[in-house]
Amino acid sequence: MAVIGFASVHGAPGTSTLALAAAHHWPVHAGRPAILVEADGDGGVIAARHGLSIQPGLVELAGAARLGLAAAELARYSQPMTSGVPVIVAHPAAEQASAALRAAAAPLAATLAQLDDTDVLVDFGRLRPGSPALAIAGVCEVLVVVVRCVAEDIVTLLTRLPALERIAPIEVALVGSAANSIAEVRATSGLTEIHPIAFDASAVQRDPAAARSRRSAWARSVSALSAHLAGVARSSDPVDDPADNSFDGPLDRLGEPGVDGYGGPSRPSGSFSGVAAA
Repeated sequence: MAVIGFASVHGAPGTSTLALAAAHHWPVHAGRPAILVEADGDGGVIAARHGLSIQPGLVELAGAARLGLAAAELARYSQPMTSGVPVIVAHPAAEQASAALRAAAAPLAATLAQLDDTDVLVDFGRLRPGSPALAIAGVCEVLVVVVRCVAEDIVTLLTRLPALERIAPIEVALVGSAANSIAEVRATSGLTEIHPIAFDASAVQRDPAAARSRRSAWARSVSALSAHLAGVARSSDPVDDPADNSFDGPLDRLGEPGVDGYGGPSRPSGSFSGVAAA
């Protein structure tokens, strides 16, 4: 199944809130459940915000992953939200969360990518250069970068974008955006997938199940993003047709750009001229 990441590059634009809300919408749009993994090296917030225990969580999962962990065992380290969504929480202390990721990010990434019948949504928090969670980000079908529609966030996104695109395909969730802002970010970044998110995240902080409601502009925008990402997840599902999975070229060329589907056009460069600072 698919691994979808959520991350920020500056400030606190609501990455954890958006990832959790998407997990609540996921079964409706994807037709299968999702598990949320909080892989924030700066320490987790979900346990404290929603009254969960810090154990079991990412620290215990990392310890098991180092010794070898079957994908089917992942659920043992999750806790259900009151709405039923399973969450693997990060320890609130940055020292413990980052140590767990440094020790086990690579085997954990392999485990997440092998999970059957359940998609994985990963909350990376702020994804810094050299983050211990980069190995997990590298297995994401899409990395959704959450930014506020203010100048400092957009400029940081544009400067970080080349490095981020080397990790995973990038899409942007633009919080509090207007139509002209979306057009300008699309033009300056070269990214085609820019998703507007209304600025009203308090509902999911009070009651995560409220994310399923379509009564607010925020809930509708989260639902639209979740539907899009669920489509990406379904498109990554393996095709059980041997006739379509063969490679007829020379084996020593397998993996070259343009030979088996790797590689692609580079993003056009551009400059960003004006989203007003908040």
